[in-house]
Amino acid sequence: ASAACITPIALIGEAPRISASEFVRDKALMRETIAAVVGGGILAINLNFSEFLLLGKTSALTLNVAGILKVVAVSVLSVLLFHSKVSPLNAAGYFVCVVGVFIYNGRKSFRKEQRQQVAMVDGEAQVFLTSVQDDADDCGGEAAASGRGPDG
Repeated sequence: ASAACITPIALIGEAPRISASEFVRDKALMRETIAAVVGGGILAINLNFSEFLLLGKTSALTLNVAGILKVVAVSVLSVLLFHSKVSPLNAAGYFVCVVGVFIYNGRKSFRKEQRQQVAMVDGEAQVFLTSVQDDADDCGGEAAASGRGPDG
C-alpha cells in the first residue's frame, strides 16, 4: 500500500532523471537489471520460506546452526567466484564455526542414540525413550520424551 502511494510521487519528482538514465535508454541493461532484482526477490522469498519450514520441523538452535553454515558457504563461494580476500583471523573464525557445527551434530546424534533403548518384550522389539533431558536441539521436553513430533 505504501509503495502504491509513494511511487506516483517519486515518478513525478524524478521523471527527468529517470528518462535521462542509462537504464531507460539501454533496453538490454534494463531487462538485465529487472531480472536481477526480481531474481533476488524470488531467492529471498524462498530463503524465508525454507527457514520457516526448518523452524517448524526442528528448533531455533538448529536454524542458527544452519545460518552459520550459510554464512560460511557464502564466504567460500565469494572467495572462489570473486577472489575475495580472507584474512587469517577470518579463516580461523570460519574454521571454529565449522568445527562447532560438527561438534553440535555429533553431540545431537549421540544424545539421540543414548535416548533410545531397545528392549525385547514378548519376542517383540519395542523402543523406549529414556528420560534424558533434551537440550534446545530437539522439539522440546514432553513431546520429544513421549516420541511425538512437534505436531502431536
